[in-house]
Amino acid sequence: MSTGYGTLAKYYDEFMVDFPYNKWALFIDRFMNSGHPILELGCGTGNLTINLKKMGYEITGLDIEPNMLAVAKQKTDEENLNIPLIYGDMINADLSPFSQLLCPNDGINSILDKQELKRFFTRVYNSIDKDGVFIFDVSTLGKLQDMTEHIFCEDYPSITYIWNTRQIKQNNFEFNLTFFEQIKANQYSRQDLSITQRGYQLEDLKGYLYLAGFTNIEVYDDYSAKEITNCDDSHRITFVVKK
Repeated sequence: MSTGYGTLAKYYDEFMVDFPYNKWALFIDRFMNSGHPILELGCGTGNLTINLKKMGYEITGLDIEPNMLAVAKQKTDEENLNIPLIYGDMINADLSPFSQLLCPNDGINSILDKQELKRFFTRVYNSIDKDGVFIFDVSTLGKLQDMTEHIFCEDYPSITYIWNTRQIKQNNFEFNLTFFEQIKANQYSRQDLSITQRGYQLEDLKGYLYLAGFTNIEVYDDYSAKEITNCDDSHRITFVVKK
């Protein structure tokens, strides 16, 4: 399952410098047990991973993009943090050693086939014990649809990017990004990449989770204390799931 994020790894932390990882970590801390290890699926460059490690959690990061993991490894080494980082696809990863699973920042949106998502939820259910917890978020279908109406552009000291989104199927969206990296004065290098995500309805996700066996499902507006029953006004929704 290639994601396209490998090309993005070099610039990712610069683009995400204002992202609220600390807020996310505090939300996760409300529900997870620091006495049990966490597997973070789709850990990227390790920003949330590092936050949770500093809060006392034993956490392992997994990602399918080696370039992302290389950045994460450099950061954990610089901070002298012992965080295992694993290369692998979360769809086929061995989840069994972990009773707490985390899949943040649109990891579920990257699963484009709903049958594959159903099988993944079943694997998660079979992995965690009765006291385990599974936390994940998704960008809402409404957010993805809204993104097709705009072109985004950001200009940084050494790089500029242009981002446009198009809907390629009923619920599938393609992000097309073009980067212009300054090599020297008046000379730039161009790179293009595409990332595809699927938008899911809240009720569909709850249905897949119930089908997998979960009975305790809470849904929040982003990583806030606001529990919701619909996502009409939300751009990101966060699920806290237990058996």
